[in-house]
Amino acid sequence: MSINDYIADVTANLTEWGITYRETTEGISVGSIHLELDEDGYRPAGTILNDTETVAVTSDADKAAALLAFPLARRAWELGYTGDFGVVYVGGEVEMTLSYGSSDLTISAGVNEADRFTVTEHDLFGQAVVMSDLEAVLASTELAYGDPHGAWQALCQATDFEADHWEQIVELFDGNAAFIHGARFTAVESSVAETTAMVEDWDPESPMRVINVETAEDATHWSMGDVAAAVLYAIS
Repeated sequence: MSINDYIADVTANLTEWGITYRETTEGISVGSIHLELDEDGYRPAGTILNDTETVAVTSDADKAAALLAFPLARRAWELGYTGDFGVVYVGGEVEMTLSYGSSDLTISAGVNEADRFTVTEHDLFGQAVVMSDLEAVLASTELAYGDPHGAWQALCQATDFEADHWEQIVELFDGNAAFIHGARFTAVESSVAETTAMVEDWDPESPMRVINVETAEDATHWSMGDVAAAVLYAIS
């Protein structure tokens, strides 16, 4: 691939998405974000710059186009994601699919937004959830296939939920969860998976105990996020 081919691929993507760009002597610019190109062996290397600060270096023109156009893509890259970006851009909203081998994640946001986004598809849950902690979402996606409990822990410990009760977190990710409150225990039932978890949370001075009714295993937790993760794992 030549530099001209690289530029042609990048501009084709930007044109398809309706992103305004300008060609420069160094490469391509979208607002204050610049793509500069150099020969790197048999493939050109594209450097994405925010003014003069390097954001990413890639020989993949499709990745370069997404990084050039969308702050959400740049934020994911800064957090360590280096895979493909599957982009659908309609009416000022970008929907982006990120792939981790056997697990995919789809998030959406306004074209110039990166701080808040909507998780529209995730291997752990099926309803749309608005979040801001992208690092937690990426970590949970990477863990989802091999370690679903760890994935739920990463997700439920997101900064978005630091002030939330465990029941609020469970409801957010599983709209089908039903809560039955007793004197000492709260039962959480999933009408979809037909499974139940029991939470002993009556004493605020003691750790909370989560019992997986199906496996008869139990664990104690102090953190609301860890309790929510244990419940969601049990009823999934």
